[in-house]
Amino acid sequence: MAWSAVTRRRRIVYPMPDSAVVVKDFAIPDHWARAYGLDVRWLATAVIWGARDPESDVLYLYCEYFREAEPAAHVAAIRARGVWIPGLIDAQANGRTQVDGARLIRMYRELGLALQPIDNPLESGVTDLWQRMQSGRLKVFTSVSAYLDERRLYRRDEKDQIVKEHDNLQDATRCLVNGIARLCTKPVPHVYLSSTPIHPSYRLSIRPNRFKHASADQCKRLTQNGQPKAGVPQQFKLPVCPASAPG
Repeated sequence: MAWSAVTRRRRIVYPMPDSAVVVKDFAIPDHWARAYGLDVRWLATAVIWGARDPESDVLYLYCEYFREAEPAAHVAAIRARGVWIPGLIDAQANGRTQVDGARLIRMYRELGLALQPIDNPLESGVTDLWQRMQSGRLKVFTSVSAYLDERRLYRRDEKDQIVKEHDNLQDATRCLVNGIARLCTKPVPHVYLSSTPIHPSYRLSIRPNRFKHASADQCKRLTQNGQPKAGVPQQFKLPVCPASAPG
């Protein structure tokens, strides 16, 4: 059978219209777990960020990055989206050996990325992604346009093998879905108040390893009669220094 546009359409890996997966951008709640999938190649690096709604199990692809540049430039762009967000990478993707993959991860970690290696099988990963799409548990922000462009071209050949073209962000997304158990929430600074009468000279400890003085206004808002108010979050609970601690 001759190759045609119709045949090609039938071989699209994810044969679902954009309207079924695209949603308007919205602010991601802080308590939603996040991560990004990373695909590194000789000429380009692709990154896709995802956030999971803990109630519906919907994974939202909310940000993307795809360009040619030096590793340091990639790292700066990735860290700008959130230093705390973990990255997921298939160390042996794109023909890399185990040794090359380990060196790649080490290099990016030294540059400042919190990368985690994961297994990223092709066919089972594609199946997991497709099941999420079909069940409505994978959505894409309107602004993530390069991913959507790739998705429309992501296809199989006459032998039913996935074509290694226009797939950088697709591979990064597969990393994200295959490593979905490793998504994490944004760290919340923990502030500890003494259970003894509060005075502005007492210290508040804000993790990690930072200290500042409690202002009179802070004390007034968080305490009543020298004790933490009812309803104050659990993290406001332990003394970090004796009453004699210097200001």
